[in-house]
Amino acid sequence: MQLNEEQKELRSKYKDNHYLLCKDLLGYRDLTVGFHWNRVCKKLNEQRLKSIRLWLLPRGHFKTTILTIGQGIRLQLNNPAIRIAIVSGVLANAQTMVTAIGNHYLTNDKFRLFFPEWCPVKPQAPETVWTRSNIEVPNRYSNGGLRVMENTFEAFGSDSTLTSRHFDHIILDDLVTKENSTTLDQLNKIKEFFKACFPLRDNPRTPMDVVGTIWDDNDLYMDMIAGQFGDDIEVIKFPCRINGQPIFPERYPEHELKSIKKSMGTYMFSCCYELEPLPEEAQIFKEKYFQYFDINPATHTIVRDDGVEFPVGDCYMTIDGATEGGDDYFVIEIGMMDYQNHIYILDAWWERETCDPVKFLDKMVEKYFEWSCIKFAGQKSLIEKMLLSFLKKKMMDEKIYMSWEPLGKNTRENKEFSIKKLQPWYESRHVWHNKKLEGTEFENQLLRFPKAKHDDLPDSEQMLLEILKPSSKVSQTKNYERNSLEMWKRRLKRALTTGVINERTY
Repeated sequence: MQLNEEQKELRSKYKDNHYLLCKDLLGYRDLTVGFHWNRVCKKLNEQRLKSIRLWLLPRGHFKTTILTIGQGIRLQLNNPAIRIAIVSGVLANAQTMVTAIGNHYLTNDKFRLFFPEWCPVKPQAPETVWTRSNIEVPNRYSNGGLRVMENTFEAFGSDSTLTSRHFDHIILDDLVTKENSTTLDQLNKIKEFFKACFPLRDNPRTPMDVVGTIWDDNDLYMDMIAGQFGDDIEVIKFPCRINGQPIFPERYPEHELKSIKKSMGTYMFSCCYELEPLPEEAQIFKEKYFQYFDINPATHTIVRDDGVEFPVGDCYMTIDGATEGGDDYFVIEIGMMDYQNHIYILDAWWERETCDPVKFLDKMVEKYFEWSCIKFAGQKSLIEKMLLSFLKKKMMDEKIYMSWEPLGKNTRENKEFSIKKLQPWYESRHVWHNKKLEGTEFENQLLRFPKAKHDDLPDSEQMLLEILKPSSKVSQTKNYERNSLEMWKRRLKRALTTGVINERTY
């Protein structure tokens, strides 16, 4: 049957407009303009910022419908020779998705009217590849394209063989499920499976769409957000409420969300609907507690968001290191306390276990003298076992001196208790963050404590409580010329008291 001009125009729109394709042609009538069109479909139509997109949507919000079924079909309509891998944590789930895609080509009369050339006449014929796991559309190469051994759509699960297959687009839907996220071993296996999917890409820039719902603070999606799989990932997250309002009120109004939360529990609701494994009401450190300041480099003053400005006072440094393996962070934090007992986190540096002790020590020296610190502190075991011998040699070689204070060893129990001691300071608005720390891993670990996989940055911060001393009401660092009389007096005093002359300390 030939299409008239109006139908031809509509056919073209189906290929261009993802929302129109899903709702009108594929028949998903529950999709809404407010959420699915304005937020999800428009974002899907935007040019990719990264080759990997992580899509996080609440349960029941049609993420598979739009991002796997709808997107898979639209990709095929615009590039008939394309190879698309549909991957899920369970093979049966991936097969269900491929079957749902294939059903439109088989039984959707409207789809078959507008795109008959891609719909099989005899899907059970021997020459037709049309199964739960593999679909090859007819006339696949009618518009050209290199003939390949992969089918148009192929399904894979975590137990599938992935070798010798290459695809032009990969959609990974629900790699993490309730069933495979109950133990740390299961969570790690899914992460390894995700890594194993990378060779499926035809080239390093092959697009990947990872679609899912968060189930645990240590799951694959949380690691992707934290950057543990590189920086070529764009995170797109739509929690069930934005600015306090339900994003899909037609199906999930506020009273329904409250009912779901009551039935499934606060923690699971925060994972599956709010997409935050630790709900705000359970957070020890809430985002609303965070206050910010800038450093004016010209005057070396702190400029708080409330307009208060004063000189940087006496600075102290704390350190934390990955002494027991694993994937902990090396951390350096610089803080000060004003005369009113407000704490200011002036600077923070962190790096994963790839940081070696020599690099860590170099960074310590750099930060110590950059902020003219009074002293630094850290766990006794870290300083004595890993750093002390190197530090002594470095001080001798470079003719510098760094004052340090060893702190008692943290067990897991007293470490958590010690970090919790920061909470009253935050709630009473006595802690201020440098603006450059806003939204970083520094704040992320605070917000997710104690459920987060890592708490090295809060641990280093709580050490500041043990060494900080209030600065004087007026604490302006005087800047003298290098060869002024005052500078030579200070050098001479230093030489007489320590036997070491070093201009870096002045």
